[in-house]
Amino acid sequence: MQEACGIAFAHSNITLSPDLYMVGTDIPGAELYIRAARHYLGDRLLFGTAYPSRPLPESVAVFDDWGLDDDLKARILGLNAARLLGL
Repeated sequence: MQEACGIAFAHSNITLSPDLYMVGTDIPGAELYIRAARHYLGDRLLFGTAYPSRPLPESVAVFDDWGLDDDLKARILGLNAARLLGL
């Protein structure tokens, strides 16, 4: 996780989707993605559900445990993907 965040930090064309790490704050590595989202990767993280490990509604509910502000949540949950895909 640290290497992935470091590469994304160094290269602006890298976007990460740490889906499995978004299903809780107690997953090893999740805290690194949370800090990265708050400081330098907020525009380059995409929400993922880790399906079939966890259903979509549960994944979204647990994503709220990250404690991100509404603007950052909106970017990670969909705005970043829309921008990346040119929608």
